Amino acid sequence: MFEKFTENAIKTIMYSREEARRLEFSYVQIEHLFLGILHDKTGISALVLSKLGVELKKVRRIVERLIGRGYSNTPLEQVSFAINVMEIISNSVSMAAKLGGEAVLVEHVLLSLVNSQDENLKTILAELNLSPEDIEMEIKLLWQDDEMSSPEVISTSLPQHYSSKYLTPLSKLILDDAREETINQGHIFIGTEQILLSLAKNKFNCLAGKILNRFGLNEQSIRVEIHRIIGEGSGTNIELLENTPIVEKSLEYAWLEARRFKYARMSSGHLLAGITTMDKCTSSYMLKRMNIDPEQVRWDVLYILKSYPDTFEPVVSLEEIDNLINPNSEKNLSMNQNIDNKDKDIDEILDNNLKDN
Repeated sequence: MFEKFTENAIKTIMYSREEARRLEFSYVQIEHLFLGILHDKTGISALVLSKLGVELKKVRRIVERLIGRGYSNTPLEQVSFAINVMEIISNSVSMAAKLGGEAVLVEHVLLSLVNSQDENLKTILAELNLSPEDIEMEIKLLWQDDEMSSPEVISTSLPQHYSSKYLTPLSKLILDDAREETINQGHIFIGTEQILLSLAKNKFNCLAGKILNRFGLNEQSIRVEIHRIIGEGSGTNIELLENTPIVEKSLEYAWLEARRFKYARMSSGHLLAGITTMDKCTSSYMLKRMNIDPEQVRWDVLYILKSYPDTFEPVVSLEEIDNLINPNSEKNLSMNQNIDNKDKDIDEILDNNLKDN
């Protein structure tokens, strides 16, 4: 049944079994399927749900309050799927075919779920101040052209796995700098925290650094946090120095994001997206300690990159970033009001000139 499902889509369905088991149910209900989808951290659905403020822990609390616990000791491998959940999974195959995709993505499962008209799901969305239409609209905004109708069906001309030769020159400099930082700090592995530090440096003046600066971070604040958490190492064997497994995984995630939007090179923005994808890494832990949501950082940088599809390393100011991410912010509304006032002043001058003539 799952031969048309992408790896991520299958993982979310398996996560739904874990969520059912966590609440001691012997079968997966629609609520558990939604929780399973929230485990996805790399796809379009993750971007959409993050933008809409949907968090796994928050939804877990709502679900437990709504349906309670099942009090079953069924082993995970024996947890089955309710009939209505199987219908949703089956409908996601039809949804993919209808939208012109050969593979079933997490987004297709999510669309099938929110279109199910399930009352409990409606209650959950209502508590999140969302409607099925909100989610569907955001997904379709990211599928706005024919090429994006199946975002995981990526151009075959782009290799599947990460290689350093796909880095932009700036990204390569940043990773080289992270290596130097690791040596200077006396550590034996290059971690996500060193990459975060290098991304924030003013000397690179990159998009990722500006996004971090927008959250109130700079080189010094990150350096202080690194020292507080892991301190100084006892020395580095340069010949044996290599990335931690988590860094290797983050680079794969970064390349996945680059390929998803047809980038042939991996920019500094993709590096930042890669190290903020995973919860259990030092960079995400550091951001959370500083009251910054890694998911929001990731969403912001990917949103900006998507706004400049033909530029590997877009040169944008903080003001331009604010305008793109928060077009309705108080600051931007004030700026728009000033523009309107200036337009009115110009109109008045033109009117007076016409009267004088």
